[in-house]
Amino acid sequence: MRVGTISTISGPTSVCVGQNITLTDAAPGGIWSTSAPSIATVGSSSGIVTGLAGGLTANITYTLGSSCSVAYTLTVNSLSPTSVPGTVPLCEGTTTIASNSTLGGVWSSANTSVATIGSTGTITGISAGTTVISYVLGSGCTALSSVTINPLAPISGPSSVCKLQNITLNDATPGGLWTSAGTSATIASIGSSTGIVTGLAANLAATLTYTLGTGCKAMMTVSVLPIPTVGNITGPSSVSVSGSPITLSNTTSGGAWTSSNTARATVGSGTGVVTGVSVGILIITYSVTNTSGCTSIDTKVITVGPSPFGPNIGFRTVTLLTGAKLPADNTYEGGIWISDDYGIAQVDAETGTITGIAPGRANISYTQTGDNGTISNITTVIVKSQTESINQITITGKVVLVPNPNKGDFIVKGNLNTAEDAEAVLEVTDMLGKTVYKANINATNGKINEHVLLSNNLPNGMYLLSIHSGAEIYVFHFVLEQ
Repeated sequence: MRVGTISTISGPTSVCVGQNITLTDAAPGGIWSTSAPSIATVGSSSGIVTGLAGGLTANITYTLGSSCSVAYTLTVNSLSPTSVPGTVPLCEGTTTIASNSTLGGVWSSANTSVATIGSTGTITGISAGTTVISYVLGSGCTALSSVTINPLAPISGPSSVCKLQNITLNDATPGGLWTSAGTSATIASIGSSTGIVTGLAANLAATLTYTLGTGCKAMMTVSVLPIPTVGNITGPSSVSVSGSPITLSNTTSGGAWTSSNTARATVGSGTGVVTGVSVGILIITYSVTNTSGCTSIDTKVITVGPSPFGPNIGFRTVTLLTGAKLPADNTYEGGIWISDDYGIAQVDAETGTITGIAPGRANISYTQTGDNGTISNITTVIVKSQTESINQITITGKVVLVPNPNKGDFIVKGNLNTAEDAEAVLEVTDMLGKTVYKANINATNGKINEHVLLSNNLPNGMYLLSIHSGAEIYVFHFVLEQ
């Protein structure tokens, strides 16, 4: 209704609940008012109308100072806000449901490369980023909701692991934590920051989870495969460079033999025949692989010596009194025994029995020619007089490593098989034959007291320490627990 000469109100004839429109009048200086402030409000000077209650109407009036006024009927259309569950993280590759209680609208996404939405309100994360989800009614009322998609890459890596062995899983999105929970924790474990999986229970599957700080989770099922049973390696623990090869065996058939250091000794992959190459220590491994591709191993430490002779006549210096006899511990026959000074020590050419004659030093040699060529060995004999104390001349040859286990900080001490000054090489190797420590040491009067400090970067486990002094070899196993 129009009163006086005031202008007509112009603007939209409807407004959505929770949204705004602006009304105008060409006559300046008027005041805006509403007949139903619970249905729609209006700014008294701006003419901005806000819808409050849907499905109803309100009269908006514009009044001039001359008391002239004009009224405008405005319809408020219903529209509920869009609801996107806030407790569920929106992640790449995951879905959630958006909803609006006002029926009849159409869903859309402003950026479908970030997220898509179906006709029923199902939002699917496509890539990390932000998009606006719209719900539009036939009246034109639109509900908007901003949606952020958090990054989450799928887990990559092997889908199976052998029992008691490891695989590594990866996720391209950094910063997450790996877990194996519930029953899965008894089937396979996983390092929370490394993704290293260890199989625990064969013929079962574990569900492993990678969780980001945003709450986004990626999951992968890993099967644990059985490992074959392998027997213990049997056979000699030493082989000589110049002697015959040794043969190792295992009750489990079908495996393969390998040497940790072929510069020390070689082994036939199918035969277990070990041939000495150079003096030192190494590890021989026997591996058995089943149809699942899982492998079990057994290992044996082998010492490679310089000759095939026994402990009483090989690899060392021996001491005896005048008139005393020392039988040779030698399993080989056909060789010849010779002393380089029969006035100091005599030796039976056939049996190798040594007799002390007079104080001094003599070298006893054994030479044998056979199918493998000529082999020889020399032992130094120190002869002491009968008047000397037996404690003065007995060489125990005992060397110890303490403590064991240790943290890479230990003492090697004891006596070599000599009362003379000697030089020795102390070497520590891992179970694959790799040298991790080596030092030249002096044994004054045959005594060793060496402090060894290993690198703190070495992994825990079993190591071998060897001491080489002339023809003598001492070998120790010790456990590193840093």
